[in-house]
Amino acid sequence: MTTSIILNPAIIILIAVEQYSRPQRSCIAHALNRRLTADDRRSKRLAWAMAMSDLTGCYDRIVHNAAALALLRLGVSHAKIHSMFKTIQRMIHRVRTAFGDSEIFYGG
Repeated sequence: MTTSIILNPAIIILIAVEQYSRPQRSCIAHALNRRLTADDRRSKRLAWAMAMSDLTGCYDRIVHNAAALALLRLGVSHAKIHSMFKTIQRMIHRVRTAFGDSEIFYGG
């Protein structure tokens, strides 16, 4: 029996409503929601703050053992976990600008 961690209904109910990393969610819906929230707070003259986080840079900060145990608990197979972390550990990160790719890299 193959289970997909992304489409598993047991996992979907664990994701907070504010997060848009679920099936049938789009970045446009998130942007609209963010804008409407800002307008609502502004119209009510409420103090508020918004934090944004780009999680694409966090893969090198994952504690692999803890993440692997959490994925095992959710029913992901050993082979899939091993493949994922092996790939992440072999990644090479470079900075890309208008002037080209950097000579210096980290990772791998």
